[in-house]
Amino acid sequence: MRMGDQTREELEQHLVDTLEFMQAANERFDAGRVQWAKQLAVHIRLLVHHTKNSHALLEQLDVRTRWGWLDAASDINPRNLAATPGPVAMSIEQPAEGQPLIVNYQPDLGSVPSGPGRRLRRFPGWWQRPIVRDLYKNEFTREEIVLAVANKDGGAHVDRRLPARLDNLKNGASLGHLASLDSDGNMQFGVHANLVETDTPVPALDSELGIDLVRQSPIPALIRQFSYEVIETVRERAPEIFARVPLDGEPEPATE
Repeated sequence: MRMGDQTREELEQHLVDTLEFMQAANERFDAGRVQWAKQLAVHIRLLVHHTKNSHALLEQLDVRTRWGWLDAASDINPRNLAATPGPVAMSIEQPAEGQPLIVNYQPDLGSVPSGPGRRLRRFPGWWQRPIVRDLYKNEFTREEIVLAVANKDGGAHVDRRLPARLDNLKNGASLGHLASLDSDGNMQFGVHANLVETDTPVPALDSELGIDLVRQSPIPALIRQFSYEVIETVRERAPEIFARVPLDGEPEPATE
């Protein structure tokens, strides 16, 4: 061993610590503090993002490309004119009468059944396969979304400007969710499937109908979903390590 090399035991402890950090961030997210998705992005990056100059922890443990990774995202249908938001569910809420309607997104936690039927992918397909497509046919992978948040949008760094395609996804406009009125004046919700041809910004369409609609970003929910998939993958593939992660404030069990 060269001077300064970390032992496998030390690397495994880093994994235990990172999973504990992720569990804590997940709990805060689930309690409504969605800003914790930024920290989740940093932790996911630490575990799996591997380059010549940045060595993923799971690569150092020699498991990153050996494991099958839990994947709750459906394949993008190229014939679908509507946007594909990825493994998240859309909801529309009105906090109180007279307040704007809010388009929100929730992660599809647990949507993949347990047991032999779980959908697993090799790591390159999990990390680099497009899972989100907006109405302008921009496609996004887990890798791009995680690194954008971790490196550019508040995780470990803040860029002055985001690429336009990411900014449009972040503000929810490029997914094209709309509100409209039917012939009886009742509110209807849906997805604009022809935004590119109309060349009309989605917020303008809402304004023309006199509807006050606020779109939340789908990105925090996507990051929370990715965190779920990472944790469940470790739980299934390395149960002996996952068992060392403290839960609900319980101390880590002593080892002999």
